[in-house]
Amino acid sequence: MNVSDLTPYQYDKICNGCGSSKTWIRPPKARFFRKPCDNHDLGYYLGYNETHRKEDDTKLKQEMFCLVNYKFHKKGIKNWLNRRRYYTWCRLYYHGVRWQGYKHFYYSDKPQKLPHFPHEQNVKR
Repeated sequence: MNVSDLTPYQYDKICNGCGSSKTWIRPPKARFFRKPCDNHDLGYYLGYNETHRKEDDTKLKQEMFCLVNYKFHKKGIKNWLNRRRYYTWCRLYYHGVRWQGYKHFYYSDKPQKLPHFPHEQNVKR
């Protein structure tokens, strides 16, 4: 499942971008990495066990690296430097969620169900 599969109601309830939902402070480059962070929020909301948490964290890192490669794909020293700089942010985000993410992950014997609003149609974003 991906964030684009969520209804607007579900998106508002689950996704908050990069950083904790319990604080208004956002980490550096939060706007740039919004989409991978939203997908990561969905994975943490659905939860399940530690194996799923590691998969979600690895997926976050991979999506971040793909985004950086896409945005700075052209040749040249400026793009090369930007890629190196943003790769560092990718690694820092990954290590941050591996270190402290367990506090926000939904651990259970089965994945959590998505919130449902009774009069809502499943609208693609």
